[in-house]
Amino acid sequence: MSITINGLDIEIDSGFATGFASGGSINTLTGSGFSTSWDSRIILITGGAGEGQSRCVLSSTASTITVYEDWKTQPDNTTTFTISYDVTDLTGVPENNGVEAVYIGDPRGKVVAVEVGSIEVKPGGVFGGVKNSLMFNTDKKRLKSKAGGFIQFGMSIDGKGQQGGTITLCNHGNTLSEGSTNAYVEVALEGTTRFYGLDIINKMQGTAYGSNKLSRINQTVNPDEFTAYDCTFRDMVLLEDSKTDTKNCNFFGERSGLMTLEQPVNSFGHKVFSGILSPRSDQNDLQGADVFDLAYFGDAPNDPLFNTPVFLYQFYEEAYFWNTSFPVGYDKCFKWHNNDGTGIMYEGYSLDIKIQDSTGVPVEDALIALIDVNGDAGWTTGKNASPYSPIKTKTLTSNSDGTIISTSIGTNEKGLVITNDWTRIAIDTSEAVAYEPFSLYIKKYGIIPIAKTNLSYSSRSTELLGASDNARLVSTKLEAAAILGITLDFTNKSILISGDTDAQKLFDYYHHELAQSINSTKDDDIFVIDFVNIGSWSLTLNGCTYTGAITTTSTITRLNGAKATGSLTDSSGTTLPDKTLTVQVNQTGADVVILAAGTDTVLASVDAQAGNDFEWVYVGAQYVDIGVILPGYGIKYAYGYYLAGENQTLPVQLLIDRAYN
Repeated sequence: MSITINGLDIEIDSGFATGFASGGSINTLTGSGFSTSWDSRIILITGGAGEGQSRCVLSSTASTITVYEDWKTQPDNTTTFTISYDVTDLTGVPENNGVEAVYIGDPRGKVVAVEVGSIEVKPGGVFGGVKNSLMFNTDKKRLKSKAGGFIQFGMSIDGKGQQGGTITLCNHGNTLSEGSTNAYVEVALEGTTRFYGLDIINKMQGTAYGSNKLSRINQTVNPDEFTAYDCTFRDMVLLEDSKTDTKNCNFFGERSGLMTLEQPVNSFGHKVFSGILSPRSDQNDLQGADVFDLAYFGDAPNDPLFNTPVFLYQFYEEAYFWNTSFPVGYDKCFKWHNNDGTGIMYEGYSLDIKIQDSTGVPVEDALIALIDVNGDAGWTTGKNASPYSPIKTKTLTSNSDGTIISTSIGTNEKGLVITNDWTRIAIDTSEAVAYEPFSLYIKKYGIIPIAKTNLSYSSRSTELLGASDNARLVSTKLEAAAILGITLDFTNKSILISGDTDAQKLFDYYHHELAQSINSTKDDDIFVIDFVNIGSWSLTLNGCTYTGAITTTSTITRLNGAKATGSLTDSSGTTLPDKTLTVQVNQTGADVVILAAGTDTVLASVDAQAGNDFEWVYVGAQYVDIGVILPGYGIKYAYGYYLAGENQTLPVQLLIDRAYN
């Protein structure tokens, strides 16, 4: 097992060394028989504790390997490992059929030129290092791997790729690719590949295949894993699939960029300089793929195929571009591969909400509602399964830190908002359905509701919202929830009060119900000043006593002897507060009648009053006639009795009628 030559290829089918661990710490692996020549090589844990982890060797002694970045899972006595070959090991292979690797050297790292042929990492092969560079000096030769092979250039420190070196390809002369009828060069990395801080350069030469000048990574294979952090691709197109994890890469050149075959592990933070962005679903496997924080710079590529900045290639399903920086006028620069593309491209942005009070303390359990221009739900919380259309909700709830988590889409994303979706009209024409502008509502019992309208988003955004205590509330949340006799219809804006209550309880109960999820997008339009202003709500008082004053631009209705102690103002005018006339009779069972003074119009009456007191609720000053009749007693009349608009009592002394028979 070693590095050998097979035809025109250099093949690697093992590692430089293998071993067993006796233990380890957060950044070491211990054992015996190690070598100091392993510095700057890659150590891959192949079995036991920590299997699958790879790190760059910082230093090695006979018994201890120290790595640059801490292990996620520490090695122990079950751990086995392999040390990688690096580029300088290639120079030890004798020249054969012109195949030769020549060490060039560079003060910045190790540089090796491969004069003829490709390099292929076979199953079990482990290859790579830091500051390692390869130059392929023959047309269409490249680095490739088979399933079970492992390649790593550079290292990841705190999630950032660095010291990956350079791989240079010499492609696109006036001959066709190996085994192909076109000039595409397929860089097939079928095994596990981890590129950190690596530059991959495709030196395009010749003009015979102008419209097909393309080097593609993983177009024809499904890799075991492909990871690229902080890399640069020049005149290279990277194909992303479900095993692809890419972050913060740069793509330069006429034919450079991304094609997303299916949902990647990550596709985040890339920059494309005059290249292509493309979901590709000719296999019907795009699965609603997400691309995050991608920025496009520069003009459209100047060739007949890629003549628009954003290229939608055989696009039949759904894809999502989140926080993408599109070129100016991007509504006219989508190009569909053919005339039967039926997919949808969703354009959306991340919205990070944080709510805190006046002292900076986060507000927990606040309802955060977002609705679009059509009044529909604005938060994207997930995706349906085939078709991969968005799942949306109107309302989210703030966490203990005052922020929200709306979705499992992406990594550590909070709120996600779709602003447009794009569909094909013709090959060079797309149509957008816009969901902007949005309205944002924040509600929680105890704080003053917040509403923001006419909101639009075109980049990753943050909303820091300050919440103020609602000093008009008196009840606690639990007390407000327990208030009885009030029914609120937020849809029709109507209030029914059927139990004795007052203005403060009405206001508190309203704010409790306003802070429920079902009402999270409703307007806050009931206020307390010196009275309750219920705006355009209608009010019905049914068989109850309401204490306080109310005003509305709608109607107020009183049923079944309902009373109010304050003025009631509706669309028909102001009604003065209710007052009570109490007729106190010294005998029980009397008939009492109250008439408008000087008329036979009965205002109130009772037959055989059960008790001594007869109460009549009236409104406003007026004159009345009052009669009290009880068989066996003399009749009592009070003509022109003045009611002054106050609570009044009229004592009536009935005397026995001795002439009664």
